[in-house]
Amino acid sequence: MITKQATLPELADLQQIIKHQIVERTLGRIRVLEVEVTEKLLIVRGWAESYHLKQLAIRGVLDVIGRSGPRPIDIDVRIAVGPPGPNANIAGGWK
Repeated sequence: MITKQATLPELADLQQIIKHQIVERTLGRIRVLEVEVTEKLLIVRGWAESYHLKQLAIRGVLDVIGRSGPRPIDIDVRIAVGPPGPNANIAGGWK
């Protein structure tokens, strides 16, 4: 569990660790996966074909930071069968 105040390189490392854990938990089935970690917030974005995959992604985050992590978590994993539509602009936010 991460408890100390993190610096920017540590945040980038944490971001990669969380992303890896989500990929491992979901067997890579979260599409367009994006993890962003700031000093105040942890954001996970992506697309899944089921709510079960979304739950596995959440479990992956909690595996790394624990239930009472140092920052709030925003899980924005959308459920969609098939590929994300043309309005699924992850980098610029959801449309």
